[in-house]
Amino acid sequence: GSFDVAITQSTNMPSASAKFLSRRSCAGYSRVRAFGPLKALVKDGKKPLWLPSFNKEKRREEINSLLKSNDVIIVAPDYTLGAAFLATGSLMNAIHVPVLGVPTAILGALFAFQASQVKFVFDDEAMEVRIGEDLMEARENWAVGGENRWKYEYFTNWTFFPANGVDGRTEGDFPFPILAYFKETETPEDKWAAGPGQFDKNPGTGQMHFFPCVVDADELAYIWEQKKCARMAE
Repeated sequence: GSFDVAITQSTNMPSASAKFLSRRSCAGYSRVRAFGPLKALVKDGKKPLWLPSFNKEKRREEINSLLKSNDVIIVAPDYTLGAAFLATGSLMNAIHVPVLGVPTAILGALFAFQASQVKFVFDDEAMEVRIGEDLMEARENWAVGGENRWKYEYFTNWTFFPANGVDGRTEGDFPFPILAYFKETETPEDKWAAGPGQFDKNPGTGQMHFFPCVVDADELAYIWEQKKCARMAE
């Protein structure tokens, strides 16, 4: 009857509002599908180790809480160095300077990968380098051998290069540190001159260590300070 015809027409020719609701439903479904994996990354209230800390104030509160309870601290990653090198390399390639652009971009990709994988872990007595989400033990130190673990009591110095205000001593103009540096005397003295030690301007004061600053420099400096890691007088 006429009622059946009306139903058929309504089904076959949906109104504008029905179309709008349908589009909103599809869009909402798309958003759920898009953000679902991101929400799934946070498990048991903990985000994956490769994600940086966006809320610095909240992160500092977490660090202070972990320091107070003497729990393990894993320094947050920082992708600034990788992004800067990638952007610089891309710009060089865009202006047709691939001789510099390609290796710079490759370095940027490497730094970004390291930021996601290399973890600086602080426990109650030492700083240690671990790898990946499972915190696997890193390979032996490339310069002097042995495990990449150093007790705080053997630190003799630490800082960042180029000069940057994050070290608490300088007012460097460079926007972010490229290298983090520390020196320690736990490594046997006969190896202090190996690797970067051959360029030491203050020989006899420990083994030098340099690494790309692929972790949060502010957080790293703060933890070094709180762990009473010694520094040389200026």
